[in-house]
Amino acid sequence: MTEAPAPLPQNDRPRDPAPGEHPEAHGFGSQRGWPRELAALVVLLVTLALIVVWGARGLAEAAATRLPPTMDEKLGRPSWEALKLSGQRCDNPAAQRYVAGLLDRLLAALGETPFRFELMVVDAREVNAFALPGGFVVVNSGLLAEARTGEEVAAVLAHELSHVTLRHSTKRIAGGLGVSAALGLVLGIVDIGAPAYTLTYLASLGYERDQEREADEHGQALLERAGISPLGLATFFERLSSSLSPPELLSTHPDPGDRAGRARAAAEGFQARVELPAPEGVACSL
Repeated sequence: MTEAPAPLPQNDRPRDPAPGEHPEAHGFGSQRGWPRELAALVVLLVTLALIVVWGARGLAEAAATRLPPTMDEKLGRPSWEALKLSGQRCDNPAAQRYVAGLLDRLLAALGETPFRFELMVVDAREVNAFALPGGFVVVNSGLLAEARTGEEVAAVLAHELSHVTLRHSTKRIAGGLGVSAALGLVLGIVDIGAPAYTLTYLASLGYERDQEREADEHGQALLERAGISPLGLATFFERLSSSLSPPELLSTHPDPGDRAGRARAAAEGFQARVELPAPEGVACSL
């Protein structure tokens, strides 16, 4: 005779479902498990979105380097023409000649380049200089008033020239276009030069920390090829960073102390072949 199974202890007996409760309600999707599953789903969706966005940005920036250099010129030209018509050009021809002389030295050392550089000294108090995509270089008269040596001015110019030749602005614009435009760049069906980017928009892009470091390194190498001491970058940034009111040049070029230290290290042991004239007598009518 078969023995009847021993009764389960009270605590081990399966609980009868409550009225209205499904017998399998404690599996996937139950009220008890749902918050954890919802959190996992949210994390997954956010992760996928980040992969798509940042992947597209990297794809667009990589595609920008394959575009012809004429695209850079097309991006920078509208702002350059607007600046020429703005009446901000420095009315002292000596200022334009002085900076042009330094720029010519650097361009000779730069060698062959697909960009045709143009220069404008503007009547502006802010200690700043910038280069638009395509090779349009703008120097504020305030920078000439603050610089003490020609090496300091040349260091700033070399840095800005490097942003142009490394196509940093074009990469930043391409990286901000979004997923569909990034794919269009690769396929050649989107023209990033079509919009007339304003000077304000281009200035607001800024550069990433890695791009600033890269422009510093290339700029220092360019100065050395031109026979100019790269120490000017260090002395200029050290002096500006010690001021009570940091100038605009520092707001667009982060970590002045760290960059000055790297510039000093790069200049150690370098023997300059030329000594540049100081920016004297080149003030505009401020």
